[in-house]
Amino acid sequence: MWDGEPDRLAAIRDEVTTAMGGDQLVDAIAVSANFHMMTRIADATGTTYDEEYLERSQDIRSQIGVDEFVSKRPGISS
Repeated sequence: MWDGEPDRLAAIRDEVTTAMGGDQLVDAIAVSANFHMMTRIADATGTTYDEEYLERSQDIRSQIGVDEFVSKRPGISS
C-alpha cells in the first residue's frame, strides 16, 4: 500500500480524497489494514490451509505470485 515515497503517498491521498472524499479514503485504508492484520494473526497462530483449498487455489496463486510471499503457514512458501 505504501512504497516508501511520502510525496507520492501524499499525492495519491489527495487524489483519492478529491475523487471520493475523506470518509472513503479512511474506509479504504481500514480495509487494507484489516487484511494485513488478519494475515499476521493467521501466521502468528499457525493457521493452516486444508489440502482442498491449496489444490483449488493453485492457479490463481501462481498467476499473482502469492506463493513467493513469506508465510509461516504450513503448505505455503516460507
